[in-house]
Amino acid sequence: LSKEMEGHLRPNDVFIDIGANIGFFSILAEKRYHAEVFSFEPSARELARFYRNAALNHCQKITCFPYAVGSSEETLYLSLTGEDNPSMNHIVRVKSNNEEEVNVRTIPSLIPPARLEKAAICKIDVEGFEMEVLEGLREIMCSLEKCRFVVEVSPEYLKKNGASVSQMYDFFSSHGYKAVYGKQDTFQWDEVFVQKK
Repeated sequence: LSKEMEGHLRPNDVFIDIGANIGFFSILAEKRYHAEVFSFEPSARELARFYRNAALNHCQKITCFPYAVGSSEETLYLSLTGEDNPSMNHIVRVKSNNEEEVNVRTIPSLIPPARLEKAAICKIDVEGFEMEVLEGLREIMCSLEKCRFVVEVSPEYLKKNGASVSQMYDFFSSHGYKAVYGKQDTFQWDEVFVQKK
């Protein structure tokens, strides 16, 4: 992601951060690259840290939504991992233990079309909920034709959500995108999807 930001994020571009956690990349996008940032983070614990980090860095161009992103508006649950590894929080559909309730919203309901057209990079890191995010983007992919997608791919997490790695790659291919790196034989990897030339 850092490499993509350095190579393709310019002042006044839009950076979309889905699964922003404590805000590292959102803050980097504004402070180093002077981008306008739309961030999404449903965890109250991580949001508190995000807001503190943004304030400490005097951020002015970040809009942070306290929602999960999906294909429809609904209420689901967020399973929080421990303080030692807070980056693996993940959405579940059935409450079993101490999951917190979260609101799921769609990107088109929150970001105006004119801003979406300026999106240069969209980062998606949602621990297996990626296909729900992408389904919510399906109707506006034409507005994101200048956007490069950096997506964390976790086969096991996708499977738990009834999705697959092939579905993700097929989604982007159907919208005229190609994968920069290709499928990996590993637990987790970052893929970059760019428009085919």
